[in-house]
Amino acid sequence: MKKMFLALLALILVLAACAGGSTEPPPPAIGAGEAVHVEAEAEADLELVEDADILARHGLTLANIDGEMVPRFDETRNISVIAWNRSPERLPHISESYWADWIRAEVLRMHNINVTFVEVDRWTEGDVMGTLLASRTAPDVSMMFDFQPVLELAGMGGVIDLAPFVREYASLIPNFYTMQGTDMVWWNRDPVTAELFGFTGRHFAGDLRMATFVREDWLNTLGIAPPETMQQFEDMLIAFRDNAELLLGADASQMIPFRPTQDIGWTGEHVMTAFIPNDITDREHFIYGFDDRRFMYEGIKEGARVLNRWFNDGLIWPDFSLHDANNPIGDDLLMLGFVGAFIGNWDYPFRTSPGIINRLRENVGPYANFISVAPFLNDAGIPRMEVGHGQERHIFFPHTNTEPIASLIYIDFISRPNVREFIMFGYEGIHFEMGPDGYLIPTNNDEWPDEMFIPSLRNFDLLPTFTNIPPLSNPALNSLAFGFEGIEQDNVNRTVEMTRRYAWVPTRVVTREIVSEGLYGGGLDGMFGMGNEVLNQAITVPVDQFDAVFDAGRARYMAAGGQAIIDERRAAWLETFGDVDWHPGG
Repeated sequence: MKKMFLALLALILVLAACAGGSTEPPPPAIGAGEAVHVEAEAEADLELVEDADILARHGLTLANIDGEMVPRFDETRNISVIAWNRSPERLPHISESYWADWIRAEVLRMHNINVTFVEVDRWTEGDVMGTLLASRTAPDVSMMFDFQPVLELAGMGGVIDLAPFVREYASLIPNFYTMQGTDMVWWNRDPVTAELFGFTGRHFAGDLRMATFVREDWLNTLGIAPPETMQQFEDMLIAFRDNAELLLGADASQMIPFRPTQDIGWTGEHVMTAFIPNDITDREHFIYGFDDRRFMYEGIKEGARVLNRWFNDGLIWPDFSLHDANNPIGDDLLMLGFVGAFIGNWDYPFRTSPGIINRLRENVGPYANFISVAPFLNDAGIPRMEVGHGQERHIFFPHTNTEPIASLIYIDFISRPNVREFIMFGYEGIHFEMGPDGYLIPTNNDEWPDEMFIPSLRNFDLLPTFTNIPPLSNPALNSLAFGFEGIEQDNVNRTVEMTRRYAWVPTRVVTREIVSEGLYGGGLDGMFGMGNEVLNQAITVPVDQFDAVFDAGRARYMAAGGQAIIDERRAAWLETFGDVDWHPGG
């Protein structure tokens, strides 16, 4: 993905040079402590009003649909929309699902917009989108998890600036605007140019990022309380290792006290981030926090040292560095009952796919269970878990989109409360039952009709404008955030309460674009992946080699782009805020 964007950029630069274009000189150096950045005027909350001129100008009339006046095109408009595909066994193509058909029919009925879904594999979406963009066949409503490639494409003139559309056509997107709120609508707005090259999808459970899970039944068998400190967690792992025969019987040789994966920056995060100083400043967080796997923070090396010691003491899956997130063996080990602890998404063991706890119970027994713990305390004695600001995914219109108004209306349609409720939850009596206490109780998905199978968690891959459970019209629906098939309510509530109690949302810092991040990459195919490589190498060597391997790896990381990103971020902070450690509005 990154190489493709760089190749396109290089081609454009060559063509510009052949046309006689000149390169602008670099901006003057910024003196220490001198803040020169002037932010574009902030957008006011726009009044959503009907504008007859707008309607007529774009061939729209207000039509009474189900007792509601909605904008409807006089002539059918055609748009293409991205749909992430996860290829579950029972439904290989999300575009052929009942839900995609329902959306197509309803958008056509309400707005006279004909929608074609373009499937993009969720796990390779960066590569696939790069190919579609390069071939000028990207969906009119496109989406990427990483916003940096969108900015790169925008810099080449490949993305439509949404700011003028939002300002002029806010009356056409009242549902989207109400759901997101002003801040989220304008989240990706450039602070200097005021351009808006993509909407961010809102993550309504943004403070529920990750959790550490341990085998509750093993704790009970050994008479161990859930660990509350790192030392207690380590003692627990040792107890698992030393009691393998008691816990696993004939499978004792399969014992894995702690199971990370090759993406160790994610699946080992809480161990390592416990060593980040609690008093990290806003400036330090901004300068060094560009790597989603936290590789450049102070203290990460000492956290990796702990993992290295655990690895050499036989407490970690010996093959973790050989298996990435796409290899199912890591999950298989959890479901077969060989693993005592792991770190992952807060709801990962509860989900029906891959079905960690449910499959574990099928293989081991009904008493088998994973529960969440928070034992990794920092230097202030708290398990502070960094989370995002509630944004996720980025929706953009490529320059090949010839129907931006229809695309905006589609975004509003998919954000309608009744639409998102139905797409997420399905039909009462088929996908859920109403419980006596007002909870929605999901039914066994093995009993769903194949044509009505929900192909991804809550159908979020067909709902680009948000993830997780947003505020809904029926209060009972909110409870389904805790409604995982076969999972006890108390277990999910324990995880929700624990992760929210220790969630830490850092101050949001907005500066000019950091160009070097686009040049060197941010995803797992870029700097994040390189940091993971270093961690994998350093954690799996003998203890006496750890420092040399880690330091050499970090030096390679810095030379490959890390230092350039850090230097540019440091300069951008000074340009924007001056020589201060804390954000003025923090």
